[in-house]
Amino acid sequence: MQSPSYKNQSGASLIFVIVLLLMAGMVTATFVSLISSEGLTAMGHSGSSEAFYVAFGGIEVQQRVFSQNLEWYRSTTDPMVAPPVNLGAGSFGVNTYLPATVLNRQIPAANSVAPIQVYTTDRYPNSGFLQIEEGIDDEGEFIHYTGKRGDTFTGITRNVSIGGVQGAADDHPQGSIVYPVTVLSDRLNSLGSPCVPTVSASFRIVAHPKFLEAGTLDIEGEEIFYSGSVSSGGVMVLTGVIRCKNLVSSAHPAGRPVTPLQIESGQPSYEVEIVSTGTRSSALGARYAAKRVLRKTIRR
Repeated sequence: MQSPSYKNQSGASLIFVIVLLLMAGMVTATFVSLISSEGLTAMGHSGSSEAFYVAFGGIEVQQRVFSQNLEWYRSTTDPMVAPPVNLGAGSFGVNTYLPATVLNRQIPAANSVAPIQVYTTDRYPNSGFLQIEEGIDDEGEFIHYTGKRGDTFTGITRNVSIGGVQGAADDHPQGSIVYPVTVLSDRLNSLGSPCVPTVSASFRIVAHPKFLEAGTLDIEGEEIFYSGSVSSGGVMVLTGVIRCKNLVSSAHPAGRPVTPLQIESGQPSYEVEIVSTGTRSSALGARYAAKRVLRKTIRR
Protein backbone atom coordinates (compact mmCIF):
# COMPACT_ATOMS: atom_id res chain seq x y z
CA MET A 1 0.00 0.00 0.00
CA GLN A 2 1.28 3.47 -0.90
CA SER A 3 1.80 5.79 2.07
CA PRO A 4 -0.24 9.05 2.06
CA SER A 5 1.61 12.19 0.90
CA TYR A 6 1.48 15.35 3.08
CA LYS A 7 3.69 17.48 0.81
CA ASN A 8 0.92 19.45 -0.86
CA GLN A 9 -1.06 19.80 2.39
CA SER A 10 1.93 21.21 4.30
CA GLY A 11 2.43 23.83 1.56
CA ALA A 12 -1.20 24.88 1.80
CA SER A 13 -0.92 25.15 5.59
CA LEU A 14 2.12 27.41 5.28
CA ILE A 15 0.26 29.74 2.92
CA PHE A 16 -2.71 29.77 5.27
CA VAL A 17 -0.50 30.71 8.24
CA ILE A 18 1.16 33.52 6.25
CA VAL A 19 -2.24 34.92 5.26
CA LEU A 20 -3.37 34.81 8.89
CA LEU A 21 -0.23 36.63 10.00
CA LEU A 22 -0.72 39.32 7.33
CA MET A 23 -4.34 39.82 8.35
CA ALA A 24 -3.40 40.00 12.02
CA GLY A 25 -0.73 42.57 11.19
CA MET A 26 -3.22 44.70 9.23
CA VAL A 27 -5.80 44.53 12.04
CA THR A 28 -3.16 45.47 14.62
CA ALA A 29 -1.90 48.40 12.50
CA THR A 30 -5.47 49.64 11.98
CA PHE A 31 -6.20 49.34 15.70
CA VAL A 32 -3.04 51.24 16.63
CA SER A 33 -3.87 53.92 14.06
CA LEU A 34 -7.39 54.32 15.45
CA ILE A 35 -6.06 54.60 18.99
CA SER A 36 -3.53 57.23 17.86
CA SER A 37 -6.18 59.20 15.93
CA GLU A 38 -8.60 59.11 18.84
CA GLY A 39 -5.83 60.18 21.18
CA LEU A 40 -4.86 63.09 18.95
CA THR A 41 -8.53 64.06 18.54
CA ALA A 42 -9.01 64.02 22.31
CA MET A 43 -5.85 66.09 22.74
CA GLY A 44 -7.14 68.51 20.10
CA HIS A 45 -10.50 68.96 21.85
CA SER A 46 -8.78 69.45 25.18
CA GLY A 47 -6.30 71.93 23.73
CA SER A 48 -9.08 73.86 21.96
CA SER A 49 -11.05 74.14 25.21
CA GLU A 50 -7.97 75.37 27.06
CA ALA A 51 -7.22 77.87 24.28
CA PHE A 52 -10.81 79.16 24.60
CA TYR A 53 -10.40 79.85 28.32
CA VAL A 54 -7.00 81.43 27.74
CA ALA A 55 -8.56 83.77 25.15
CA PHE A 56 -11.41 84.48 27.58
CA GLY A 57 -8.79 85.42 30.16
CA GLY A 58 -7.41 87.95 27.68
CA ILE A 59 -10.87 89.52 27.32
CA GLU A 60 -11.22 89.80 31.10
CA VAL A 61 -7.77 91.34 31.54
CA GLN A 62 -8.38 93.95 28.82
CA GLN A 63 -11.79 94.86 30.25
CA ARG A 64 -10.09 95.56 33.56
CA VAL A 65 -7.56 97.79 31.77
CA PHE A 66 -10.38 99.84 30.26
CA SER A 67 -12.22 100.06 33.58
CA GLN A 68 -9.15 101.92 34.89
CA ASN A 69 -8.74 104.12 31.81
CA LEU A 70 -11.60 106.50 31.08
CA GLU A 71 -10.08 108.13 27.98
CA TRP A 72 -10.47 105.24 25.57
CA TYR A 73 -10.02 107.24 22.36
CA ARG A 74 -6.71 108.88 23.29
CA SER A 75 -4.65 105.94 22.07
CA THR A 76 -1.93 106.84 19.55
CA THR A 77 -2.40 103.52 17.72
CA ASP A 78 -5.43 101.63 16.40
CA PRO A 79 -5.64 98.78 17.09
CA MET A 80 -4.08 98.98 20.52
CA VAL A 81 -1.81 95.94 20.73
CA ALA A 82 -1.12 94.41 24.13
CA PRO A 83 2.03 92.25 24.52
CA PRO A 84 1.48 88.47 24.79
CA VAL A 85 0.77 87.22 28.30
CA ASN A 86 1.40 83.65 29.52
CA LEU A 87 -1.56 82.01 31.21
CA GLY A 88 -1.25 78.43 32.43
CA ALA A 89 0.07 76.24 29.61
CA GLY A 90 -0.89 78.84 27.01
CA SER A 91 -0.75 82.53 26.22
CA PHE A 92 -3.01 85.27 24.90
CA GLY A 93 -2.52 88.36 22.79
CA VAL A 94 -5.09 91.16 22.64
CA ASN A 95 -5.85 93.76 19.96
CA THR A 96 -8.38 96.48 20.75
CA TYR A 97 -10.09 98.40 17.94
CA LEU A 98 -11.31 101.97 18.38
CA PRO A 99 -14.23 103.53 16.45
CA ALA A 100 -13.07 107.14 16.96
CA THR A 101 -10.21 109.37 18.06
CA VAL A 102 -9.81 112.74 19.84
CA LEU A 103 -8.52 116.17 18.86
CA ASN A 104 -4.94 116.54 20.05
CA ARG A 105 -5.01 120.25 19.21
CA GLN A 106 -7.95 122.64 19.12
CA ILE A 107 -9.59 123.83 15.94
CA PRO A 108 -9.26 127.52 16.77
CA ALA A 109 -11.93 129.12 14.60
CA ALA A 110 -14.98 128.37 12.47
CA ASN A 111 -13.13 129.37 9.29
CA SER A 112 -9.87 127.53 9.98
CA VAL A 113 -8.83 125.09 7.24
CA ALA A 114 -5.51 124.21 8.86
CA PRO A 115 -4.64 120.49 9.14
CA ILE A 116 -6.46 118.76 12.00
CA GLN A 117 -4.25 117.02 14.53
CA VAL A 118 -5.66 114.00 16.39
CA TYR A 119 -4.25 111.18 18.50
CA THR A 120 -4.22 108.74 15.59
CA THR A 121 -5.40 108.54 11.99
CA ASP A 122 -4.94 104.75 11.97
CA ARG A 123 -7.71 102.83 10.14
CA TYR A 124 -9.25 106.02 8.75
CA PRO A 125 -9.27 105.97 4.92
CA ASN A 126 -6.89 108.26 3.03
CA SER A 127 -9.76 110.64 2.32
CA GLY A 128 -13.25 110.91 3.72
CA PHE A 129 -15.52 112.65 6.20
CA LEU A 130 -15.24 113.37 9.91
CA GLN A 131 -17.74 114.50 12.50
CA ILE A 132 -16.33 116.71 15.24
CA GLU A 133 -18.24 116.52 18.56
CA GLU A 134 -21.42 114.59 19.24
CA GLY A 135 -24.63 116.34 18.23
CA ILE A 136 -24.71 117.49 14.61
CA ASP A 137 -27.78 119.58 15.47
CA ASP A 138 -25.97 121.18 18.41
CA GLU A 139 -22.20 121.83 18.19
CA GLY A 140 -21.29 119.06 15.76
CA GLU A 141 -19.79 119.67 12.33
CA PHE A 142 -19.05 117.52 9.27
CA ILE A 143 -15.57 118.04 7.80
CA HIS A 144 -14.11 116.62 4.59
CA TYR A 145 -10.42 115.76 4.31
CA THR A 146 -8.41 114.65 1.26
CA GLY A 147 -5.28 113.24 2.90
CA LYS A 148 -3.60 112.22 6.13
CA ARG A 149 -0.03 112.53 7.34
CA GLY A 150 1.00 110.85 10.57
CA ASP A 151 -1.51 112.02 13.19
CA THR A 152 -2.90 114.79 10.99
CA PHE A 153 -5.78 115.10 8.52
CA THR A 154 -5.02 117.43 5.59
CA GLY A 155 -6.93 119.06 2.72
CA ILE A 156 -9.69 120.33 5.00
CA THR A 157 -13.12 121.57 3.90
CA ARG A 158 -15.30 122.82 6.75
CA ASN A 159 -19.02 122.41 7.45
CA VAL A 160 -19.95 120.12 4.54
CA SER A 161 -23.38 118.59 3.97
CA ILE A 162 -23.81 114.80 3.91
CA GLY A 163 -27.08 113.42 2.56
CA GLY A 164 -28.80 116.74 3.16
CA VAL A 165 -27.65 116.89 6.80
CA GLN A 166 -25.42 119.75 7.92
CA GLY A 167 -24.17 121.09 11.22
CA ALA A 168 -22.54 124.44 11.83
CA ALA A 169 -18.91 125.56 11.56
CA ASP A 170 -17.45 126.37 14.95
CA ASP A 171 -14.25 126.25 16.95
CA HIS A 172 -13.66 122.90 18.67
CA PRO A 173 -11.58 122.50 21.83
CA GLN A 174 -8.79 120.01 22.33
CA GLY A 175 -10.25 116.72 23.53
CA SER A 176 -13.32 116.84 21.26
CA ILE A 177 -14.19 113.43 19.83
CA VAL A 178 -13.53 112.89 16.11
CA TYR A 179 -15.87 110.31 14.57
CA PRO A 180 -15.60 108.64 11.17
CA VAL A 181 -18.63 109.13 8.92
CA THR A 182 -20.11 106.84 6.29
CA VAL A 183 -23.57 106.78 4.69
CA LEU A 184 -26.65 104.57 4.72
CA SER A 185 -27.17 102.32 1.67
CA ASP A 186 -30.73 101.20 2.49
CA ARG A 187 -33.71 103.26 3.60
CA LEU A 188 -34.85 102.57 7.17
CA ASN A 189 -38.49 103.20 7.99
CA SER A 190 -39.63 104.85 11.21
CA LEU A 191 -40.52 102.73 14.24
CA GLY A 192 -42.36 105.66 15.78
CA SER A 193 -41.12 107.78 18.66
CA PRO A 194 -40.97 107.06 21.48
CA CYS A 195 -40.32 103.44 20.62
CA VAL A 196 -38.88 100.33 22.27
CA PRO A 197 -35.73 98.41 21.26
CA THR A 198 -36.80 96.28 18.30
CA VAL A 199 -35.10 93.37 16.53
CA SER A 200 -34.92 94.46 12.89
CA ALA A 201 -33.80 93.22 9.51
CA SER A 202 -30.20 93.47 8.37
CA PHE A 203 -29.29 96.59 6.44
CA ARG A 204 -26.30 98.02 4.59
CA ILE A 205 -23.97 100.96 4.93
CA VAL A 206 -21.03 102.00 2.77
CA ALA A 207 -18.06 100.05 4.16
CA HIS A 208 -15.64 102.00 6.33
CA PRO A 209 -12.43 100.54 7.85
CA LYS A 210 -12.85 102.40 11.14
CA PHE A 211 -16.23 100.89 12.01
CA LEU A 212 -16.24 97.95 14.42
CA GLU A 213 -17.30 94.46 13.31
CA ALA A 214 -19.96 94.58 16.04
CA GLY A 215 -21.11 97.63 17.93
CA THR A 216 -23.47 100.59 17.96
CA LEU A 217 -24.28 103.19 15.32
CA ASP A 218 -25.92 106.59 15.41
CA ILE A 219 -28.15 107.57 12.48
CA GLU A 220 -29.78 110.99 12.90
CA GLY A 221 -30.01 110.55 16.66
CA GLU A 222 -31.26 106.93 16.60
CA GLU A 223 -28.98 104.46 18.36
CA ILE A 224 -28.79 101.11 16.54
CA PHE A 225 -26.96 98.00 17.77
CA TYR A 226 -25.57 95.26 15.50
CA SER A 227 -23.95 92.01 16.67
CA GLY A 228 -22.09 91.18 13.44
CA SER A 229 -21.16 92.41 10.00
CA VAL A 230 -19.78 91.32 6.64
CA SER A 231 -17.91 93.69 4.33
CA SER A 232 -17.59 93.00 0.62
CA GLY A 233 -17.46 95.11 -2.54
CA GLY A 234 -17.50 98.39 -0.65
CA VAL A 235 -20.65 97.49 1.31
CA MET A 236 -20.93 96.55 4.99
CA VAL A 237 -23.95 94.37 5.82
CA LEU A 238 -25.00 94.71 9.45
CA THR A 239 -26.59 91.67 11.10
CA GLY A 240 -28.20 91.01 14.47
CA VAL A 241 -29.74 94.47 14.33
CA ILE A 242 -31.67 96.06 17.21
CA ARG A 243 -33.08 99.50 16.45
CA CYS A 244 -34.33 102.22 18.78
CA LYS A 245 -31.84 101.42 21.57
CA ASN A 246 -32.25 104.96 22.93
CA LEU A 247 -36.06 105.03 22.45
CA VAL A 248 -35.80 107.38 19.47
CA SER A 249 -36.63 106.47 15.88
CA SER A 250 -37.39 108.14 12.58
CA ALA A 251 -37.26 107.32 8.88
CA HIS A 252 -33.72 107.41 7.45
CA PRO A 253 -33.41 107.68 3.65
CA ALA A 254 -30.44 106.13 1.87
CA GLY A 255 -27.46 108.49 1.81
CA ARG A 256 -27.94 109.82 5.34
CA PRO A 257 -24.79 110.05 7.51
CA VAL A 258 -23.86 107.17 9.84
CA THR A 259 -21.38 107.43 12.72
CA PRO A 260 -20.33 105.14 15.58
CA LEU A 261 -21.96 105.47 19.00
CA GLN A 262 -22.09 109.10 20.08
CA ILE A 263 -24.13 110.22 23.07
CA GLU A 264 -26.12 108.77 25.91
CA SER A 265 -27.97 110.99 28.41
CA GLY A 266 -26.09 114.03 27.17
CA GLN A 267 -22.62 112.59 27.79
CA PRO A 268 -20.24 111.06 25.20
CA SER A 269 -20.38 107.27 25.19
CA TYR A 270 -17.34 105.15 24.42
CA GLU A 271 -17.14 101.77 22.74
CA VAL A 272 -14.28 99.45 21.75
CA GLU A 273 -13.96 95.97 20.29
CA ILE A 274 -11.57 93.59 22.05
CA VAL A 275 -10.11 90.69 20.02
CA SER A 276 -8.27 88.12 22.15
CA THR A 277 -6.31 85.22 20.61
CA GLY A 278 -5.62 82.34 23.00
CA THR A 279 -2.99 79.73 22.16
CA ARG A 280 -2.44 76.40 23.94
CA SER A 281 0.97 74.87 23.20
CA SER A 282 1.40 71.12 22.58
CA ALA A 283 4.19 68.72 23.51
CA LEU A 284 3.87 67.32 19.97
CA GLY A 285 4.96 70.63 18.43
CA ALA A 286 3.49 73.73 16.85
CA ARG A 287 1.46 71.67 14.36
CA TYR A 288 -0.75 70.42 17.19
CA ALA A 289 -1.03 73.69 19.11
CA ALA A 290 -4.61 74.95 19.58
CA LYS A 291 -5.78 78.51 18.91
CA ARG A 292 -9.07 80.27 19.65
CA VAL A 293 -10.14 83.85 18.88
CA LEU A 294 -12.81 85.67 20.91
CA ARG A 295 -14.34 89.08 20.20
CA LYS A 296 -16.26 91.29 22.59
CA THR A 297 -17.55 94.84 22.21
CA ILE A 298 -17.72 96.82 25.43
CA ARG A 299 -19.00 100.32 26.14
CA ARG A 300 -19.35 102.85 28.90
